[in-house]
Amino acid sequence: TPTECERLDGFPDGWTQQDTKGKTISDNARYMALGNSIAVPCAVRVFRGIMAAEAEVAGNANNDNQ
Repeated sequence: TPTECERLDGFPDGWTQQDTKGKTISDNARYMALGNSIAVPCAVRVFRGIMAAEAEVAGNANNDNQ
């Protein structure tokens, strides 16, 4: 169901239930919207990795100056 797909992608239940005007959209449109999204937990992990790498590079730069 669209609700199960929302949960798998890390969105709250009903996240794709309405369009920008508040009108209820079809299940097909919800599936399409979710198919074009990125899973929130995946994005969080990627961005945390980027932040850790940036912090490491910044730490190495500070050590080079000493």
